[in-house]
Amino acid sequence: MSNFDFSGVPESLVNQVIELLGTLGITPSGTVRESNDVWCVFNDWQARDQRANGEGTFEEGRFSIGTTFGGRWYCCKKRER
Repeated sequence: MSNFDFSGVPESLVNQVIELLGTLGITPSGTVRESNDVWCVFNDWQARDQRANGEGTFEEGRFSIGTTFGGRWYCCKKRER
């Protein structure tokens, strides 16, 4: 899948596009999802590793999840605050 360039597009519109693509089973590479405990990025293990280094969770807090439609979510645990 090619990368989508969302530079210069309002964030609210980007979120709508990502949501629409998700309903079609398409997730743009570089898409980020996070919760209070976990940070994930789609198809970008290098960004995940960089984030894990910053969070201090590189050694024991990284994982990935494959998707039905191809690609992987690369995730890391967030540092406890």
